[in-house]
Amino acid sequence: MRAEPHYVDLLASRAGASRERSVQVASLETPAVADVPALVPLIESVKRHGVLQPLLVQERNGSLRVIAGRRRLAAAIAAGLREVPCIVHDVGDDAAEGLRAASNIDRSDIAPSPGAAVATATVDHAGETLARALHTASSLADLLTGDISDMSRGVVGALLRAELFRATTLVQAERVLRGELPVVRGAVPVGALIDKVLQGFGAERRTRHVEFVPQVDLPSGHIVIADERLLAAGLSGAAIATMALLEGLASSRIAMVAGLTAARQLTLVVSQDHVLPPHAWIERAFDATWRERPGGVAAALAMTSLQRAARMHGGDAAATLSPRGSRVALTIPAGA
Repeated sequence: MRAEPHYVDLLASRAGASRERSVQVASLETPAVADVPALVPLIESVKRHGVLQPLLVQERNGSLRVIAGRRRLAAAIAAGLREVPCIVHDVGDDAAEGLRAASNIDRSDIAPSPGAAVATATVDHAGETLARALHTASSLADLLTGDISDMSRGVVGALLRAELFRATTLVQAERVLRGELPVVRGAVPVGALIDKVLQGFGAERRTRHVEFVPQVDLPSGHIVIADERLLAAGLSGAAIATMALLEGLASSRIAMVAGLTAARQLTLVVSQDHVLPPHAWIERAFDATWRERPGGVAAALAMTSLQRAARMHGGDAAATLSPRGSRVALTIPAGA
């Protein structure tokens, strides 16, 4: 289908009645946000000029659902707007999906292709990536100091926490690769380790609508002798690289599983069943120089530091395809 406004209008006229009106943001579901740095300039633009292009919204059985314009809605909420202009279509789900596919009004609402990831993916560019993350965090902090509603403050606060968590994870990964974190072994409860990692992703879960499902297939209180910091950094990195595959999805689910292999080794697995990645994602999973990787520099650092952390414990890391998605595993001797 040709993605031009003319075709959107034509499809809408055939699908059902539509009307433009202002809609309370509280009546629309808070959208998932994948690319926080790209959202900050849009927030600043909305604060100055408002939302210039109406959102496309489906009205069905008294409820409202955004068809196109999720980033504009997120920016409007963060900027403190209470209402946004919407073109409301009284259509069924099939027609709403057709409108979404045809809409080319806001290209930034379309999920980026893997080749449009960050331009470079080498460890040497980690400082530049970190600088951008901190600039984004600073801009979000400035928004919090303004006169905004509690709802807007909650959204901006979640975006800020998510960006700071990613920046912290990036620093940790870089330190692992530079050899600045030697292995310091101790008794690590595996269930508590996974809980700690999931707590770190609390803001990510809210901003991206990602559901994390923990599964510990081990006896209660099972302990591994290992470095908790390195294992937590490795698991967090695997989750960040996995989330990069899910950008553009309205919601998604990631499983984080702990268990023992047939050889009685501890395995920690991060998997998803939404997107089947290209074979390059498997073949070059731990290649720090891969420039076209989904997630760019952050994902490259995450995966290479994951592999380094596993090998520092006498184990290894692997990335494989599942029938419907991907699987990243860190495996170490159970008594490492």
